[in-house]
Amino acid sequence: MLPQLRNKQNKNSSPISVNTLFQLQTLFDKQGWPIDEDNTVSFFNRYISTLSILDEKQQEFLISLSYRFLYIPIERYLELVLKPLKELRKEDPNKKLFFTCCLPKEDLGKTKSSQSVLYQIKGTTIRSRIDLRPSRVIEIWDNTTYHEFDSSNYQVVLVDDFIGTGETALSAIKYIKDTCPNIEDSRISVLSIIAMDEGIRLITEKGHKSYVSIICKKGITDYYNGTDLSNAINLMRSIEKQIKGLSDRFSFGYNQSESLVCMNRCPNNTFPIYWKSDKSHNAPYER
Repeated sequence: MLPQLRNKQNKNSSPISVNTLFQLQTLFDKQGWPIDEDNTVSFFNRYISTLSILDEKQQEFLISLSYRFLYIPIERYLELVLKPLKELRKEDPNKKLFFTCCLPKEDLGKTKSSQSVLYQIKGTTIRSRIDLRPSRVIEIWDNTTYHEFDSSNYQVVLVDDFIGTGETALSAIKYIKDTCPNIEDSRISVLSIIAMDEGIRLITEKGHKSYVSIICKKGITDYYNGTDLSNAINLMRSIEKQIKGLSDRFSFGYNQSESLVCMNRCPNNTFPIYWKSDKSHNAPYER
């Protein structure tokens, strides 16, 4: 049985057909997303609101694209940060690790999602799941004061929940290197729950290792070929024309990242139809 559609359609929106509702319910069932009819926060109703500004072909394309959409709520952060942390620890069990948020200088003092990952690493649950004997000392920076390192057996690890283009990570690395000029590139690495393959490649090219739980491809150009690719690009362009006030900077996601990801909040690397609301619709996720 289809859930009752209780949200009011915007005057500029189109009615949602029973077939589209069925497709949307099937998507939610396959993804394991609960169908909550609370009008204020319901993902399901917000998807309906977004679909209502699209024509039938656009609706079908957005639903099909959403089968690859990755939604990671904050309650899953702990399990997902364990994988890359174990990999990092296994490489050199005796190395001293300095964890800090992946923040460029201009973002210092701001509330960022990377802090939630650092919080998980600081917790006793992590320490109980990973062998951290006294010889395996971990030091965690909560402040922005870095210091010169006097040991050759250390690694600075920048933590985040999501890496998109890799630009933010490289800016954060630059800040550390500017503060500690003697630190080598090979001694600075990045740990993240999710990362775009493009961002990881950029970080690796600069001589830094990365440890990631889930690596994602671009949502369109890495999945379609030939005529299918051209059609998909044209459909997304036509979809984005329905979003009022969308900056070219965020077309297909920031710097054309083409992400299909939402963490605790939706990164601007994700296709904006998923997070850019306007007067005509409520996007499925919060930015």
